[in-house]
Amino acid sequence: MEKIQTTVEPKNAEIKWENQPLILSVEQLAGLLEVGEHQIYNLARTKDFPARRFGRIIKISRDAFRQWMGEEINKPVEGGWQSESSALSIVRQTPG
Repeated sequence: MEKIQTTVEPKNAEIKWENQPLILSVEQLAGLLEVGEHQIYNLARTKDFPARRFGRIIKISRDAFRQWMGEEINKPVEGGWQSESSALSIVRQTPG
């Protein structure tokens, strides 16, 4: 399997999180981030992503997602903090 890293940056980086529901569906989160639902489903399969499964339905806590984004984006590096704006980095494995 080949690992591919893609970076997805929402076109509208100014999301009004306080106006969003406390619990988001995959479709809602994909719409907010302006990414495909498939990317959110892939993230939901990862260990540290703040998603909960209820049968076939996946829900994401708005506040837990925001905290997860901050942990993934603002990492300490030598000489300060890494700045990646509001980009969402996703590592996927593709067959082949």
